[in-house]
Amino acid sequence: MSMGIQSFYWGTYCMFFGFLVMYMQNHGYTNLQCAQFQMAIAVATLVTQPLYGYLADTYVTCKRIILVVSALSVPLAFLFPAVIGTPLLAFGAVVLQSILLYNTTSIIDMWIMQLREVDHNINYGLTRSASSIVYSVSCLIYGNLIAKVGEWILTPSFAVFSALLLVCVLLLEEVPCKNTGASKGNREGRISGFGAVKLLACNKPYVIFILSQFFLQIVMKGLGNFTNNFVVALGGASGELGAMYFVSSLCEVPILCLVERLIKRVKLERIYLVILTVTAMRMLCLYFGNTMFSLVCAQALNGMAYAGNAYLVIEYICRNTPNQLNFTALTLGLAITGALGGITGNYVVGLLIDTFGLKTLVLFMLGMTVLALAAFSPCLWMSRPKKQAAEIK
Repeated sequence: MSMGIQSFYWGTYCMFFGFLVMYMQNHGYTNLQCAQFQMAIAVATLVTQPLYGYLADTYVTCKRIILVVSALSVPLAFLFPAVIGTPLLAFGAVVLQSILLYNTTSIIDMWIMQLREVDHNINYGLTRSASSIVYSVSCLIYGNLIAKVGEWILTPSFAVFSALLLVCVLLLEEVPCKNTGASKGNREGRISGFGAVKLLACNKPYVIFILSQFFLQIVMKGLGNFTNNFVVALGGASGELGAMYFVSSLCEVPILCLVERLIKRVKLERIYLVILTVTAMRMLCLYFGNTMFSLVCAQALNGMAYAGNAYLVIEYICRNTPNQLNFTALTLGLAITGALGGITGNYVVGLLIDTFGLKTLVLFMLGMTVLALAAFSPCLWMSRPKKQAAEIK
């Protein structure tokens, strides 16, 4: 069931956010306008994502949160095509959908990590890789379907994936909240929201890692949302865009399975260095390559870096923060890195593409990757926390 939840969630994500920029550009929106919409998504998640995390830690289980937000996201998916011609209404629909759907990914990931503590047979890498397969195949199929039958196919498909997601959520075990006075093993009692933020702000490994992730997410969010521009520059359309997403997502599968094994044997800091190196190699492919093949190589590297980083973020934060605040730490970190990084990245991407072109954009993103490495460097010489040193079963 956990594989089903990951798979069908990313199916819904693909139907709405995967083709969002292409959909908007096809309806006359400029690169800068698309960037503004992406910035709005980032602002919405910046505010609401930490609230989701603290809610999941303290008051409402992951299962119930996902049930509610998934059910509410379906009517919004049908509303968006109806208001796409009115920028203000379209803006509102995208923001609301991002509050519901965009935030769900971290809740699902942490729920599965919780279930792994109960059932050691659950393999997060394998579970998450199933979603990558579904996402990649969906991008490939729907990229071609859009070219043949039109964009209308996305909305009913979103509803189907959402229905299947709800069924899987209902069938999966519920895990109690940990940040409560009655939590097993919790001797300190409930930590308040302000207390949680203060505690995390004093956690040096956590703060340094989040700063580094901020720079890296500028790269991942910015370039990821505007893959369509690289495809169009080489003469491609929706079919080729779907194929690019297919390559990227398919390359996530072996990396997720590999990282599942490596985290038990290799320091997380070393894995992160490899991720940053792969990201830099992606920039070089984009800068020096001017063919579809070079773009495919860049997308393959993107999939590897994205998958490895997605797993690493969860593992690193869980090992370096208190158990009862894992959700809060993860969602707050993702809000700062993904949301603020998304705001910066999407604005810069829209501006640089319209003003200077793709080559300048890639050089800027290479610089951000170097900054991510520089920001993380203090962690390479820090003493390893006891929690991190403990073997994961």
